[in-house]
Amino acid sequence: MSKRADPNTILSELCFLYLACSHATDNELSDAELDTIIHCVRVWAPGQSIKAVDAVLERTLVLYTSIGSRVEKLKTASRCAHALRDKLALDQLEAIIRDLARIASADGEVIARERTFVEATARSFGVVIDDSLWS
Repeated sequence: MSKRADPNTILSELCFLYLACSHATDNELSDAELDTIIHCVRVWAPGQSIKAVDAVLERTLVLYTSIGSRVEKLKTASRCAHALRDKLALDQLEAIIRDLARIASADGEVIARERTFVEATARSFGVVIDDSLWS
């Protein structure tokens, strides 16, 4: 992670982005998607305890669920993506895109809205993706 930003802020932004990819796109959060989110978030915080990382995810989930509309959730996710873009290196942004694709496909089906979300996030990061991301 970047040394310029608070690691918990980055984790919160990642959590929100991951939740929006899995839930705001189809209004469902499957167990497989949640398990994948948990795994991905933990990888981003190797020096922190699982308990501490899970606490960040739980706080972010509370924030996420407090936002009533899908449109507002997506706007907040976009703000998180822009904040991450400004804090992280290109290889880290590429890793986030791979995580988003993994989360989108965790339930066995990538719907058009999930794919659009991942592709829009990649564009906002300046990350070029191709169809191999989805295989």
